[in-house]
Parts: sequence; structure tokens; C-alpha cells
Amino acid sequence: MKLTQQQLEAHLWGAANILRGKTAGQDYKNYILSLMFYKRLCDQWECEADDAIAEQERLQGRPFTDKQKEVFRKRGAHGFLDGDADALQPPTSSCQ
Repeated sequence: MKLTQQQLEAHLWGAANILRGKTAGQDYKNYILSLMFYKRLCDQWECEADDAIAEQERLQGRPFTDKQKEVFRKRGAHGFLDGDADALQPPTSSCQ
């Protein structure tokens, strides 16, 4: 059975109401917006890590192993402020 857009929206709205329970709408909105912000931050971090890894692979002329990629991500050197706050440049990544 194919759902229409309106049926899907109604179903999702009902599910959200069940999950929210007796929480006030404004409180729920604040909670969800915070989670959405955190998710965006994590996605951006991962995207920037992927870009930095790809750049390092290009410079070294060889692909990283999964273990090397994991170590690179844990170091976090690719992140927003990676040491030199005076040299901040606009991002040149493929991340949106």
C-alpha cells in the first residue's frame, strides 16, 4: 500500500506525539533542536575528517588503512581550531 505525503505526515506527527508524551511542545522543540544541532556538528566533523584524510592520502600517494583513518579521526587535528587560531581560513571542504 502506497502512502501519500499527507498520510505519512499524519503518521509521523502521531508518532512524535506518542514519543513526546506529556512534555510541553516548547520543551520538546528545544530538546529536538539541540539534538539536530549536535547531529549536524557530528556530521560536519566527520565530513571534514574525510576531506582531511583524502588530502593526506593524496599528498602521500597511498590510501590509508581503516586503522590509520581511525587514529587520524581520534587525534582530531582536522577540526575547527587545529592549533593556530590566527591563521583561520574559510573552509575549503566539500562539506555542506
